[in-house]
Amino acid sequence: MGAISSALFYCIMRWPVENKKSPYLFASFYGLLLSGGAYVIQSFQFAQVTLHWNGFWVGLLLTTLLAVVFYSPHSLRERWGLGLRRYYLVKPMVVSWCWTIWALMPLIFIQPSNLLKLMLISFLFVFSLVLMTEIIDVQVDEHTKTMATMWGEVVTLICAILCLILSEILIGYFFESKIAFGKLMLAGLLPVFSLFFRRKYLSALLVDGALIMFYFLI
Repeated sequence: MGAISSALFYCIMRWPVENKKSPYLFASFYGLLLSGGAYVIQSFQFAQVTLHWNGFWVGLLLTTLLAVVFYSPHSLRERWGLGLRRYYLVKPMVVSWCWTIWALMPLIFIQPSNLLKLMLISFLFVFSLVLMTEIIDVQVDEHTKTMATMWGEVVTLICAILCLILSEILIGYFFESKIAFGKLMLAGLLPVFSLFFRRKYLSALLVDGALIMFYFLI
């Protein structure tokens, strides 16, 4: 359910402006609500514990929800000058954070002691993947401000690899030998192969594969 709702959310975010009244858009949005709601309920049932909501976690989830709203393209917030997409440094951070919260939703309900550490590692890992996708889409985003178009492909790739290395170091430091060294790097470097072919569907497949490997490891 989490994967389905994530895919539907991606479709809604990338929906063409001229088709904003399409019945398929409504169907995608409705499906997102159903699958997203089911995913949250499943996560709660998976926890099988009494949920202790404190101010920190409530504020965290509300902040994430606001980030999604203000990240949404062509919204009224753009007219007010509050759209987050116009800030090329903020865009990958919002995507990485929202994906981290959504993917770790079952653990958020359980609230293990190492949750914040996992969130930090997940954020760095996904941030590196987002930067790689920006490099792959640099020609499509030629007239859009992204890190790849503003800083160049080489600098952006270096930043992505540095984030990937840092996530590998942190997971080794926090969890010692529970995860073999190098597996995280191997998963994160999968999308690099698509840089040689520049095929959008291939890059999407490799990024999703990297995410699956990462969350399987943790």
